[in-house]
Amino acid sequence: MSRLLNRIRFFYDSPRSLPVVIAGFLVFAIFAVTLALSIYHYTIERDMATLSLQQRQELLLEKVASRCIMPLSRFDRYQIEQTLADISKGNVGGVVGVGIIDISGLTMGGLPSKEFMEKMLHAAEASAAQGRYHRYPEGRFMVLTKPLELKLFTTKREERKIALGIAVGVFSAAEVDKMLRSIFLRNVFILLLFTSLGVAAVYWLLLSWIVWPIQNMVEVTKEAARGKFVLPRKDLPVRELLTLWESF
Repeated sequence: MSRLLNRIRFFYDSPRSLPVVIAGFLVFAIFAVTLALSIYHYTIERDMATLSLQQRQELLLEKVASRCIMPLSRFDRYQIEQTLADISKGNVGGVVGVGIIDISGLTMGGLPSKEFMEKMLHAAEASAAQGRYHRYPEGRFMVLTKPLELKLFTTKREERKIALGIAVGVFSAAEVDKMLRSIFLRNVFILLLFTSLGVAAVYWLLLSWIVWPIQNMVEVTKEAARGKFVLPRKDLPVRELLTLWESF
């Protein structure tokens, strides 16, 4: 009998006690599941926000290109610069700069400056980062290009395209970065909330499994010490019964 009691004592006094192991596993499981869901939700929100902003910026550059085709075909620099100024007003779509480059490589117009647009285009080509957000010395931008083509129809009603140049747009990722920061903070709040609720639930379970039964055991032991031999409660687990056994 003493050997059996020693084995029971070793298991329940060990750091790997069953209630402790279960509690630790539950806390870890709650945290891991909540973290995985938060990362998954953040990834989806990030991809959707980035794709939405890119589409709006591509549409803006397409608008620039369509309005500059005719002025470029006439080499009308004034009209090109006026069009660029009208479209870039208000920083709509996170536009940082727009420019028009003709087929010979001559910059016909650029905002905020022709030098800035040429510099950003060369940097994007050197880093193979066209069409995606990239960290440049000037900031995190995306450089997009759109071909400018003049469509003509021959006497045989055949369509011909004459390449005139390209439209270049430099767009900021500040809008999507701000949105992602908000999403990240929200996910952190959700993670902390569910983890706290999980810890509170585990704490309550530990009280139910360990603290309250021990308190009941102490009360029974005190009554037994006073000579009131009351049968231990049937819901006392083995650990409390072991303690009671050794009290006599």
